[in-house]
Amino acid sequence: MRAHCVALLLFTALASAQTGRDAVKPLLVMIKSEWDDPGQDPSQNGVGIVLARQSDRLYIATANHVVRYGPRKAKSVLLRLHWLPGEPKKADVTEHFDTKLDLAVLILGRASELAVPELPFRVLADSTKLKPEESKVRAMGYPGGREWYVRSAPDVVAPGDAESVKFDAAWLAGGYSGGGLFTDGWELAGMIKNDQPPEGEALRIERLIERVKQWGYPVQLAAGGVVIPKPQPTGVVNPRPQRADSVWIEPGTFLMGCSPGDRECDSDERNPPVRTTIAKGFWLKKTEVTQAEFQRVMGSNPSHIKGPNRPVESVTWHEAADYCRKVGGRLPTAAEWEYAARAGTPGPTYGELDAIAWYRDNSKSGTHDVATKQPNGWGLYDMLGNVWEWVSDNYDSNSRELRGGSWYSFSLVTRASNRSRVVPGDRNLTDGFRCSRDD
Repeated sequence: MRAHCVALLLFTALASAQTGRDAVKPLLVMIKSEWDDPGQDPSQNGVGIVLARQSDRLYIATANHVVRYGPRKAKSVLLRLHWLPGEPKKADVTEHFDTKLDLAVLILGRASELAVPELPFRVLADSTKLKPEESKVRAMGYPGGREWYVRSAPDVVAPGDAESVKFDAAWLAGGYSGGGLFTDGWELAGMIKNDQPPEGEALRIERLIERVKQWGYPVQLAAGGVVIPKPQPTGVVNPRPQRADSVWIEPGTFLMGCSPGDRECDSDERNPPVRTTIAKGFWLKKTEVTQAEFQRVMGSNPSHIKGPNRPVESVTWHEAADYCRKVGGRLPTAAEWEYAARAGTPGPTYGELDAIAWYRDNSKSGTHDVATKQPNGWGLYDMLGNVWEWVSDNYDSNSRELRGGSWYSFSLVTRASNRSRVVPGDRNLTDGFRCSRDD
């Protein structure tokens, strides 16, 4: 009788795992990245989490290291959808990624042809409910490129932090990166970043959703809701359509001024920094305004260092503000500019300076085409370096404020909190701008 009960319990557990696996399959896709870099394996397997279907596209989150090797994207990224047999589908790796969170976003087009299942799926509303040595978790991946495989961890092994959940990974062996970390009841708790023993790590689902929304992508994951709702009826307009040239900046709070531990701060930088709230979201141009864009709208190009895709420079504050008005926008405030430049990072720069900015040490005495350095975590290019950027604020009674440093700036100047001032009617070949606009 005891053997029969044990067998029955084992069967029930296996059936539950099978049912849970089938229920979450619509949430996940298999990823195979291919590389042509001699320093990288020719291919890598991973997993992606479907965030939303909108405007005939699937939006998918995955671990950044699955689709990037350093700053370089994979040569191709192929997705295999379990509900759609046949050849894998090629996805686009977006420009948005966060190396600290190990997060990237993929887009798969022509989603209306994919017959995406519409099954309910629960998201854990608060991943802090996962308690060390108490909460059991599950992972779902496809190690070795084989069929989906579910593994269960004994417990969560460490408290983690505000961004991550740590768990016992002795039972994993690769092939789970980018996939879901689930509760024992199959609620999505996070995205797996590290699937290597002995200790795994997953990005908390709340932090993932927050970051992806900051980049302006749709997210249809919700506690107790469905992963992919039915497509909107024809004629229904997305309340916040994507703009090719701009990034939507969500409202939020940050420390404005001298970054903690920054010893290069000037006396005009707020020190200590002040907690500042951006109450309303806004659009911000991904790049500085180029010479070609300025010429097209204003009918002239005042720049001294010519090039259609280089930032326009030698513009006065009045000309910059006028251009933004003509294209339906405005100059950002200093607070908006710094909030967007930091992109959630607390330090003086949002990355290693040579990788993100054209400044005195690497510019060879001139501007460069926009978007040729790495963007910040919110997809904005050249927020530091290339040209100083006019903002709407007065610096004092005689001057307007500029931010970000330029191709001529030393590294100690090329920082998110640094401020400069120029008389609004002056022209300098280090000064340019970008526009913002309200929703």
